[in-house]
Amino acid sequence: MVANSTSDNAALSGAANNEKQNWATSPSTVFNHFATSGLSVAIATSITHPLDVLKVRLQMQLVGQKGPLSGMGQLLLTAVKNEGPKSLYLGLTPALTS
Repeated sequence: MVANSTSDNAALSGAANNEKQNWATSPSTVFNHFATSGLSVAIATSITHPLDVLKVRLQMQLVGQKGPLSGMGQLLLTAVKNEGPKSLYLGLTPALTS
């Protein structure tokens, strides 16, 4: 019984190795891989970009001096109130194309 399970495991691992080797042979699989990779990068960038915009705005205040904005929360509220929510996505297109 142990010998049968060992041979079954070997057959299954051999099939898995064949699948790993053949993933690149199908053009549709390669296309799916690149499409899902690109989509995941676009989603991640669109989620994190507003935080990057806020970080850069805080960094642009004069070094060593307390600027008019003292934290991310205050900066977020001020930016949305004065410029609208679209201001958080300024520069998103170059971030997505790079």
